[in-house]
Formats: sequence, structure tokens, C-alpha cells
Amino acid sequence: MRYQVVADTARGDLFMSDSLGLEQGYPMFGVRVRANVFALASSAQRLTAISDSTPTVLLWLADDPPQDEDFIARLRSRGLTAMLAIPTYFVGRNGRPGWQDLRNDQALGFGIAAHSRTHSATTADGPDFVGEVLGSITDLDSMGFAPTTFVEPGNWPEAIAFDSVAKFKTWRASMVRTFAWVFASRVGPGTQPEPLTASTAFGIGHWTVSDGLPDSLIQSLWRQANQRGHFTAFGIHTWKLPSPGALDWFLDSLSQAQKAGRVRLIPDVVVSAPALDSVNEPR
Repeated sequence: MRYQVVADTARGDLFMSDSLGLEQGYPMFGVRVRANVFALASSAQRLTAISDSTPTVLLWLADDPPQDEDFIARLRSRGLTAMLAIPTYFVGRNGRPGWQDLRNDQALGFGIAAHSRTHSATTADGPDFVGEVLGSITDLDSMGFAPTTFVEPGNWPEAIAFDSVAKFKTWRASMVRTFAWVFASRVGPGTQPEPLTASTAFGIGHWTVSDGLPDSLIQSLWRQANQRGHFTAFGIHTWKLPSPGALDWFLDSLSQAQKAGRVRLIPDVVVSAPALDSVNEPR
């Protein structure tokens, strides 16, 4: 092999000789990964979903922007939590919450998920894609978070956009499946029947309720989320809200429903046993 290593990524060529002794070169790349990261997805398989029919809701806040701090305070004042999807390169930069802030949030019951390193629309297929996925998982693991969920950036280009079932039959999906038990992508619906299995959690969808969606449509999605025996994920970009309190009415409704026992709010995706279902493709 002949290669160069930049940061944690090696790029180069692998040379092999055929039966006639002729040498053939093949392009190769590799990404350095902490050894214990391989155990993260398998350890998550021990989680077991609650089997009653109470509707389950997951909120996730994407991108770790400065606006998250205010929104998290709004959640906490209502007894709510969420999953925080973190692009690891930006933690603590330009007013964003830092590593200790994330540890504090986790101690308060918030989940932490990997969300690439740089969330870049110019991320390319191949080494860049692998580095963004494994790099973010490794970064979080090195800081003590042990993530088992990867949330796909919504601005990734066509080649690496998981927006169809066919894309879950590629080496890219196999690579993600090796390191993440739950994969939040663009292909699935935001509401689906419970219990979640390995196949439904790998490629799970969500409803984004922050990016200019009318309140009437959010109300419709909220009513759908109240169906018994269903799981719903709501994605929120706090930096895209028209005002900090734009979703207060939605949080109030969720808080009241949680206190009344009409819904169960969770800070991360919980997958039903048995783990053997992981060989199936997402619906």
C-alpha cells in the first residue's frame, strides 16, 4: 500500500500481483477509529422498548446552534427533554454550546446523537462521507458520550442522501449500520407503529416543525402523534424559528399531554428486542 494520512484519513493505492506476477493498483482509503467505537451499536441492542400502547414522542434539536440554549431552557421549564444532534467540529465555536454544556444537558436527561462533523453540503462520497460519519461518532465517544444514534444532515448531496430504500442496500448503509444502532434519515415517515424494531429504527424519519411550517400543519402532525401505539419524531432547528417562543404553544401541548399520561416523551430512540431483526431493510 502507498498512502498519505491527513488528520484521521488515509488516501492512496493498494497494489496486488495477479497469477502472472503483473501488478495492479486499486484506489483505497481508510479512516482511523477508536477501537471501542465498534462496540457502541452492539451494546445498544440490549435496550428494550416499553410494550404498552401509550404514544411515544421524541424531540430532537439539530446542529448545536447558540439558540439551543434558550430553547433547552424552555423545554426544562415544562419538564421536557430532547435529543441533541451534534455536528462535532463546531462544539463550543462561535457561541455554540461547548462540551461541558452538553455534559450538563445529558445529566439533565437529554440524549446526545452524532450529526456529522461539519454538516457540509459539499461533503463528497467516499472518504469524506466516512470521515464525517465515523469522525462525529468517534469525537463524541472520545468526550464520554458513547452515541448509538446518527442523524443524517439534511443538506448532504444526492450521492449520500439517504432518501430512498434502495440507498440502504449500499456499502454506505452497511458502514453506518456497523457503528450506529439508530439512523435518522430522510426516507421514513415521522410517525409509525410501535414497537420500533431494528429495521424501522435504521432509517427512521421525522417531521421538521421549525422551518416555516404553518401552525395548522404542526397541529395536524401533533394530533397524528397522539395515536395510541405509535412513535413520532419531531425535528427542530432552533436557529430557523421566526422567534424564540414560536413553538411555545406546541411545547405547552406536549407538556400537558405528558403530565396527563397521554404521551411518553423519550430523549433517544428505544428499539425493541430481538436484535436479529437488524438484518432487515427499513420499510
